[in-house]
Amino acid sequence: MKRIIALILLAVTAFSVIACGGTKPPATDTTAANTTDAVTTEPLRYPEDGPNYIPDEYYDGYTYNVLLAGSGIGGKFNDFGDESTSGYALVSEAIAKRNAKIEEDYGVVIKYNDVFGGGNGNGVGYNAVMEDFIAGESQYAICEVSTYDAAQLAIGDFLYDMNSLPHLDCSQKWWDKDAYEDLTINGRLFFTTGDISSVDNMATHCILFSKELAASKGISVSDIYKSIEEGKWTLDMFTGACKDISEDMNGDDKMTVADRYSILTWNDALQAAMVGSRIRIATVDENGEMALTLYSDRTESMIEKFGSVFFDWNQSFNYITQVEQSKWDAERVKMFEENRALFSCTVLNTVPKHRDSTLDFGILPYPKFDELQEEYGSYVGATYSVMMCVEKYITDEDVQKIGAITEAIAYESYKTVKPAYYDQTLIGRDVKDEESVVCLDIIFGNRCFDVGIYYRIGTYTNKLTTLMSSRVNRFSSFYKSSESAALKEIEDLNKQFAEWKND
Repeated sequence: MKRIIALILLAVTAFSVIACGGTKPPATDTTAANTTDAVTTEPLRYPEDGPNYIPDEYYDGYTYNVLLAGSGIGGKFNDFGDESTSGYALVSEAIAKRNAKIEEDYGVVIKYNDVFGGGNGNGVGYNAVMEDFIAGESQYAICEVSTYDAAQLAIGDFLYDMNSLPHLDCSQKWWDKDAYEDLTINGRLFFTTGDISSVDNMATHCILFSKELAASKGISVSDIYKSIEEGKWTLDMFTGACKDISEDMNGDDKMTVADRYSILTWNDALQAAMVGSRIRIATVDENGEMALTLYSDRTESMIEKFGSVFFDWNQSFNYITQVEQSKWDAERVKMFEENRALFSCTVLNTVPKHRDSTLDFGILPYPKFDELQEEYGSYVGATYSVMMCVEKYITDEDVQKIGAITEAIAYESYKTVKPAYYDQTLIGRDVKDEESVVCLDIIFGNRCFDVGIYYRIGTYTNKLTTLMSSRVNRFSSFYKSSESAALKEIEDLNKQFAEWKND
């Protein structure tokens, strides 16, 4: 019924401004009247390729309240606040500029409630939305919550289908096209991301590599970059470069945090490497339904190749499991800057940590499985990323405003915030070589969102983490042990989403 009412309201706005708010105060016309007959055309609010489908409304002080409940990557990065988040001053300035423009153009007040914290499906974001559900009303126009929390809220039918939100078009270039394609199930999009948030960029996986250590070991840096541009950066080439790198630096006959390794890694690296090979736990098929896609001979081969280095205690150092929690971040930075690792598996938020270092390093995408693979794959990590979503129980009075204002914010983010993050900060300040800029374009142009990980299908996410931390390849057995449960979960989800689509 709510969807029907929303559509009626959308039709009404074509004839009346009463449904959405007042008209924007007109500028005083001081020009002389033109007595000649002429056809006048109203000027467009945006360029021709902009969101001119947004109603030209003025919302008379409407409060656009945002819930910020992400994991806190980037020093609790605030996608809606105007204060300078540590290390991202230019981005914060752009956010303030964007907010001011939206407030002036639409007559709204942008506020936020920041309750940053972890979210594994029952985190602060999930609980905040549930509090609204229990109270029977929505406090927020939009919610930025952890990806795991967003998925659980979608399962519980607590989120509005963003594909049916009036005046919002998540297929536009200011929203993430890969998220739109990967996260739309049975035509419904319960959460997504785009230029409205910088956190998902920071949570995108990549590999850093030491050019100095590579050169000292006879590895051609130019060959690595050339192979990437030609689409020939493969798992075999990557693991081959790891040979003869590790070294017992202090001569104590054991490999510890004091020594040199081929790779600095963490538990999420296996998920990222799988996505690099375009392997995901689950994907959305041609019918718009979720499908289990984890197991194949290709997956078995990929994990075997991956494990030849990553499961070898003498070649890889897992800073999550081998360093105490309070020290691992500082230790991994130190090890890499001291040339005690050729590669470092991480996310893009780590790059600014090395900007003051004298180390000559580059940024690489995760390798393909083989040269036959058409595209690279870059994993948007669930643990640290956030998603934008809208509570299902927003009022019919507010639904038009929320859709219009959210789309306007997304577009202005594309115009101002994205350049501040990507061009001025990441490339302009943090990246040290032109080749890495090419790699960043590849990384961001081939991002993947794994619904199997986000919805925790078959507990495979936890099993992959265990595989990584134990360094024992039990993939085949753990896949089979959860296959029936995973297929049943997917069947139930597809049925639920299909029923909700036809409400």
